[in-house]
Amino acid sequence: MPTRIAVAAIVLFSLLSAGRFVFAPVKPFRPAGLPLPQYEKRFEKLRKRLPQRGVVGYLGVGWDSRYRLPAYYATQYALAPVVVENSLEPELVVGNFAAPLDPTTTTWPANLFPVQSFGDGVVLLAKRRN
Repeated sequence: MPTRIAVAAIVLFSLLSAGRFVFAPVKPFRPAGLPLPQYEKRFEKLRKRLPQRGVVGYLGVGWDSRYRLPAYYATQYALAPVVVENSLEPELVVGNFAAPLDPTTTTWPANLFPVQSFGDGVVLLAKRRN
């Protein structure tokens, strides 16, 4: 009888402990502090310029450290099925800047040049041919 009470107590406490995960409100994923649909919308025009499949690079600049990785993951999500690689090596590179760019003061990595700015800090970059 004491064993059954102990087992019942363990089961009850386990259910109560797990219950907070089941009934706790789910926090929406907010990359860069924006709701995901709004974040995705930033990439609509760029998406039309990219190949339907393939690999592009990624350059994220100006993001607060708590948003840097979520912004990268959300960019991958927004541009799928195109693979977004955290690298400047592919022929095309997606520039994801925390703030809209001023073309007169923006400095690009030496191996890249801007192809098109889509506003809202989203830029398509390409590798320079030597």
